[in-house]
Amino acid sequence: MLRGTRVFRGALKVEISVDEQKLKDGLDSILKKAPQDMCKKTEFIIKHKLTNISTPQKIDELVSFAIKYPYNKCNSWHKYIMGSFKHYDIHPKKYKKFLLATLDTSKEPSLHTYKINQIMNYLNRDLDLGDIDIIVNLMSRMQNIFLVLNSKLYSVNKTFYNSLLEPSFSMIKEKKFGRPIFKNSDQMFASMIDDIPSAEFMSYYLKYEQYISKTMKRNKRFISKIVKIYRQSQDKNALNLYSEYFNNQEFTKQSIDLYWGYINTIKHYVDIGTTNKEVLHSFIKPTEKWMFKSLKNYPYKYMSTNRIKILNEINYNLKGMK
Repeated sequence: MLRGTRVFRGALKVEISVDEQKLKDGLDSILKKAPQDMCKKTEFIIKHKLTNISTPQKIDELVSFAIKYPYNKCNSWHKYIMGSFKHYDIHPKKYKKFLLATLDTSKEPSLHTYKINQIMNYLNRDLDLGDIDIIVNLMSRMQNIFLVLNSKLYSVNKTFYNSLLEPSFSMIKEKKFGRPIFKNSDQMFASMIDDIPSAEFMSYYLKYEQYISKTMKRNKRFISKIVKIYRQSQDKNALNLYSEYFNNQEFTKQSIDLYWGYINTIKHYVDIGTTNKEVLHSFIKPTEKWMFKSLKNYPYKYMSTNRIKILNEINYNLKGMK
């Protein structure tokens, strides 16, 4: 609506106001004629409504308007809504229900990974146990289930992350997870290695060990995680896994270099004063026989000599080497 008023010295005072209902009615008639343009033509209204979401009423008006337009077609401005809501920590139940329904009815989620990622980044903090079935069903239809089950979810909603693990492992066991190539439990566990902090990792390992193959237990990423856990907390389970791994290794250049790489890593923390020598001693002790044999089996004698010097530096007893 445009109004003009003459004022002194020839100036023109203009007041502009928007009649949202008339504008929407006009847009509705246009959308019927050109549905492919509906998202573009409603974007103005969305942006206008987002300028004022200071009250529950204004938020409800925005959500009621927005959910009339499918996310998959209008994600160009639905992402503005989620961005604003996330910024101001706004979580309307009606909008959450709309987004969950979008995930639940997505026919080919693997073809829309960007949109799935947008929705999950917004919903992560707000998901609860009542949403488990929808999210598990979504993951069963996805090629990359780790768009859902990842470190972001763990960091903001640990309870929901934990609740997803058991049904996820069960469905992997039944070969119902991941399309077109089914995920296996080792892939799932490999993701957990990255998602879960070292301080909490062993409790997860012990709980889900039944799903983990011997191959995964010999995986370098897993062993590196175990070494980090032992260095930080001297967890006996971690030390047992580490020693079991190396005591069953053949004496190859690669396995010996890996072994001494871990020793050097912990020694670094001894040198800077954040770890004491006793921790390094107890780390070496269960694999002592393997270590001494590695010194004799390494192809380059000068490296073995340097490694013996390391043991002398930390005052490690070398009697077992004779």
